[in-house]
Amino acid sequence: MARRNIPQEQQAAFATQQRQQVGAALWLAAGVLVLIVYRAVVHGMFAQGWWRVW
Repeated sequence: MARRNIPQEQQAAFATQQRQQVGAALWLAAGVLVLIVYRAVVHGMFAQGWWRVW
């Protein structure tokens, strides 16, 4: 991808947008992990093994 002279503000805005996307992805991953652990605990599946959660 050829890079032209991008104004500083536009570059900063793009970086901010990227950070927000990364943050959203992290929150989503954390939420999925919490959900899996919560389901495992509620259904008492740790006694049978964590693979049974799936």
